[in-house]
Amino acid sequence: MAETLIKTTEQLVRRQAELWQASIDAAADRWTGMAGASERKLQAALSAGLAESLKEHARELGATQLVAAEENRRHWDRVQQGLTQTAESLAAVQGDLTRQTETIGRAVEATGQIARLEEALNRNLAALAGSKNFEQTVNSLAAAIHLLNARLGQVPTDVPPVQLEAKKRTGQAA
Repeated sequence: MAETLIKTTEQLVRRQAELWQASIDAAADRWTGMAGASERKLQAALSAGLAESLKEHARELGATQLVAAEENRRHWDRVQQGLTQTAESLAAVQGDLTRQTETIGRAVEATGQIARLEEALNRNLAALAGSKNFEQTVNSLAAAIHLLNARLGQVPTDVPPVQLEAKKRTGQAA
């Protein structure tokens, strides 16, 4: 009976082991199936979430690009305005420089004329310095004329006398 009990126990243990193995295999199959299903659900959820996120990112990127393009256009307009103002300023400076150059040219020309006038003035001053001798000569001639007049005063009365007198200038030496 002990042998029968041992054999029956062995059969029960084998049967129990087979049942456990079958249960474990069934659990493993279910686990694998559930894991696959979970993987597919997770993949689908991640794909949907990623697709939505990418769409949102694309919308945000498009909006940001529009804002950046508008800002670049406004910045470019300011740069163009600055360049236009700079060009106008340069044109005004060029006009001023042209006028200044013309003024300097006239000043140089006037300087040449001043040099010529200075030379003429120096010649006139030299001539005036010589005119002092001329004035003395005129005074001497006036004295000679007076002397002649005095002698002519002795001429007969029917001839009218000639009178030549030198006019004296104020402040001049005789």
